[in-house]
Amino acid sequence: GVLHERPRPFTHDVPAGGLYAAAADVGKLMAAHLDLDPERDGGVILRPETLRAMHTRAYAFHPSLEGMTYGFMEEGAGPDRRLVHEGSMGYASLLTLLPERGIGLFVTINGEPDAKPCASVVSDVTSEILAWLDRDAKVREAPGRAPAATPRALDAKRLAGTYRSTRHASSTLEAMFVFLGLTRELEVRVEDDGALAVGRGRFVEREPWV
Repeated sequence: GVLHERPRPFTHDVPAGGLYAAAADVGKLMAAHLDLDPERDGGVILRPETLRAMHTRAYAFHPSLEGMTYGFMEEGAGPDRRLVHEGSMGYASLLTLLPERGIGLFVTINGEPDAKPCASVVSDVTSEILAWLDRDAKVREAPGRAPAATPRALDAKRLAGTYRSTRHASSTLEAMFVFLGLTRELEVRVEDDGALAVGRGRFVEREPWV
């Protein structure tokens, strides 16, 4: 096929989004966050206390759930805790940091911003690489997290439905996209065993409403 240059999509999510960078530069960003080779290129970029502040959870809906740090989303807990940030503006990408292990991973692919196949490829490749990194490790239960409980179908049914992202205009002319059905929506459904299926994810209750 032939590659065609496409115009940059309009966004006003800065600083949460809108940044373009080459993969090599993203690699330097990951090295800075992982404090690798601090003497390279003139010395330390981020001081240890700055890294700790940026990697420390700033908010979560519940102490038992994954939360947000400054610029990253949490996945997992304990030694396997990951800090991630995804992007989708003419491509799909996923940056993953494992601070406790000094590992950084960046996967990106060209494609339409909201194309699910592209996002799935990035997610699947990232998962495969992380699984390969852990192939010799034993499965560990993250400290501080209760074992999964049996799903309660009654509670799950109260959460099923269609949800709309809060990242949309509500007081400007762009609010018309909501009425035209052009804003991103997410279907939440209940599986046969009572678990919640959210997009490609599956969630099981660990404690009441968590």
